[in-house]
Amino acid sequence: MNMPDGIRPINKKPWEPRGDRQEKLESATRLAKLVVKARGLHPAHRRHVLSIAIWKATEADSKMNPRFRSRGVMKGAVGILVNHEHVVTRKFLIDAMLAAPGQVQEIMDLAIGCLVTRDEHRRLSKAGGWGWSRYINGNVAVVDGVTGSLVDLTSEDKRLRNLARKASIDVG
Repeated sequence: MNMPDGIRPINKKPWEPRGDRQEKLESATRLAKLVVKARGLHPAHRRHVLSIAIWKATEADSKMNPRFRSRGVMKGAVGILVNHEHVVTRKFLIDAMLAAPGQVQEIMDLAIGCLVTRDEHRRLSKAGGWGWSRYINGNVAVVDGVTGSLVDLTSEDKRLRNLARKASIDVG
């Protein structure tokens, strides 16, 4: 179905990982590792390619059918304006990789996508916090595509922060 930019049919089926998911995640991480260590790259080019690697990781299963989707997306009509959001912002992930090039794998493990409505995306852009706490602060409820249940964002945020701390990544 060909639709205008930003308007996509929403897949509300239960999420299932694609068969090549792991291969895509490993490829995105390999790309990030190469770019972080590559010599002679202009800083803007390095950041751009790292951003692409993050996108490829969060889209490993599907850009429009990620595991996590907001309740607004799940309740919305087909044709609702949506954004593929990065739970931990790309800027944070890129800055972390550049600051700790030996931790690229652990940092890429923090790359999680969540499909949100355009309005929720605006709220998240203004909400303070890191990771899932932005969703709490932006009042964006999230549905787990595996269970169909609301995600306990406080618990998920704690889990994500623990992953970051184990990798010595300061999340503030």
